[in-house]
Amino acid sequence: SLGYGKAYLEADEEWEKFLNALNFLHRKKDMNIVLLAHTTTKIVNDKDFNEFHRHDIKLQKRAAAKFVEWAELIGFLTYDTYVSKKNGKETSKHDGDRVLIVQEDGQYVAKNRFGYQGEGIQPVNYDTLRERLYGWTII
Repeated sequence: SLGYGKAYLEADEEWEKFLNALNFLHRKKDMNIVLLAHTTTKIVNDKDFNEFHRHDIKLQKRAAAKFVEWAELIGFLTYDTYVSKKNGKETSKHDGDRVLIVQEDGQYVAKNRFGYQGEGIQPVNYDTLRERLYGWTII
């Protein structure tokens, strides 16, 4: 019954209702809201025509933009990688440790409204995140 292209407008209203409910839980119930999402990878060309892969939130573009605007922190969880040289060849490796990136660098969506400008956060847990973003330590 919706006209061509109208479903996105109706979906926008539903996303707004959902975000308003999350805001209610955050403000009135003093809850921290954590949303998880998969990513999708696309190839992007920068201003110098270099090609690289960018990880975006796997959600319809308009909805993803609403969540990026709403969130106080968007982290990109990845492996802590290093370069290994063997037989003159360089390869990227990891030993299973994770790192949470909270600043965008063009390869992935990430942000924080806490002014944090440091390296990726490790180990990935709530105590370390709180200490880095707020400077609070639980004794």
